[in-house]
Amino acid sequence: MHRATTITAVIAALVGVAASGLAGCETTSGGAPPASEAVAAPPSANGLAPLDLGRIAYEKGDYETAWTTFLPLAESGDPVAQVHLARMSYYGRGRPQDP
Repeated sequence: MHRATTITAVIAALVGVAASGLAGCETTSGGAPPASEAVAAPPSANGLAPLDLGRIAYEKGDYETAWTTFLPLAESGDPVAQVHLARMSYYGRGRPQDP
């Protein structure tokens, strides 16, 4: 598969995950879920949220840990984690880059 085709497939899959995560979600006028429904990821043992742990791992060059940290967040609809995975896929970080 060509790089452009794979990138397009990854983006389409991530958009699909985001869309399915937002289906039926009522929002306030600002676009954010109402405070009563907002759910933050629980902090880890060291007090950092999983998204922060993924970012730290990425910045240290530990792409495998970053990928495994971002993946469940992206699958649950976190758009920031989805963008991180898309960029990692594009640059071949955490997974082999498409030729």
